[in-house]
Amino acid sequence: MKSRNIVTAIDIGTTKIYTIVAEILPGENEFQVIGHAVSISKGLNNGVIVDVEKVTRDLEASIKSVEYMADIEIKNAYLGVAGKHIESLISHSVVVLGENPREILEKDTKQLEEVAKNKVVPIDRKVIHKILYNYRIDNSEVVKNPLGMVGMKLEADAHIVTGVVNSINALMKSVNNISIEVDDILLEPLASAKSVLTETEKKLGTVLVDIGGGTTDVAIFKNEKLIYTSVLPVGGEHFTGDIASILNIEMKVADRIKKEFSQFINDIDMEDIIEVPSYTEGEIKKIKMSLLKEIIDLRIEDIVEHVSKKIEASGYEDLIPNGIVFTGGSSKIAGLKERAEEYLGKPVRLGVPRDHKGLLKEIQKPENATGIGLLLYGVENYKKEKKMELPKEEKIETSQSMKKRSSIIIGRMKKWFDLLF
Repeated sequence: MKSRNIVTAIDIGTTKIYTIVAEILPGENEFQVIGHAVSISKGLNNGVIVDVEKVTRDLEASIKSVEYMADIEIKNAYLGVAGKHIESLISHSVVVLGENPREILEKDTKQLEEVAKNKVVPIDRKVIHKILYNYRIDNSEVVKNPLGMVGMKLEADAHIVTGVVNSINALMKSVNNISIEVDDILLEPLASAKSVLTETEKKLGTVLVDIGGGTTDVAIFKNEKLIYTSVLPVGGEHFTGDIASILNIEMKVADRIKKEFSQFINDIDMEDIIEVPSYTEGEIKKIKMSLLKEIIDLRIEDIVEHVSKKIEASGYEDLIPNGIVFTGGSSKIAGLKERAEEYLGKPVRLGVPRDHKGLLKEIQKPENATGIGLLLYGVENYKKEKKMELPKEEKIETSQSMKKRSSIIIGRMKKWFDLLF
């Protein structure tokens, strides 16, 4: 295999594992996606790994698919972390700079981070992110960046995001088991925001609601900072579970009905009846579309109510003029946007990964928001660390060879699908 400059991102979720890999190109944050794959995930419950062996096996299937498609060997990857074990804490910290005013240095902000961390983090939890905001110097008004300013006292609010040590270790072990080193881990709401939110939304104030398979992440951004995050123990598979239990049908049948209902909602008459296999062998279940809609609407209302309570509990309800952005696979569920706007009284939009010339159009979907965000984060880090610049002649060669590589990848994909089906 030819040595190439690549970045890999892995989103390990409750219901699926999404792996995406890109080749780094010359220029600021330039890249080209050269492979991506989804595999079923069976070793998590509410976003927490409960069976490392199963996760390792499912992850290996996703990795091998991408390696075959892109003709590479994956050795490193960026990982997303989420789940019910994630906690968000706010701490206020103060550092005395001295008896006389002096210039504020980076080491002073680092000291603030450590003070905040030591205040609130118990031994069984690991800090994932420390986000400082609302800096003040000598009781002044809030400043965005204190570096280079002069004062005797520096203080700030700190958003400390932590996870249970055992859960994070299980995530790392699942990846290390297949000889892949972890470049970094990133909180999944931060990754999704990087993919779907605009800079204006993050600056003026926006709530991001990422509906995953087993959990829903609620994150609030203001002044380009993540200032609040919380996890709801409900997600897309709960829609599926409701349909399966109420209609007495298998989960895989319920999942297919859920997806097709949302996809073709505009063409469906609520009086229509569909026939699907029942749990009982040989029996056919007749389902009226109006009943299916009622089941889905009840779960939508449940999620929206919980989101509303989280926003209210955050204390930032008045700081989000840009409203709410829903993303994740189940954000596409029919009726969610309309019900959320009605209940929350704020503008709501569906968050789709934004355009970048290195992305493939077919992967710019809400269900891939986290994976794509992780990739963007990885590309930025790669550029900062490597400061890689290809020679001019290689730039031309890279752009010309992209079409050839694309046709090779498509050919491999066809073979891969033939093997599967």
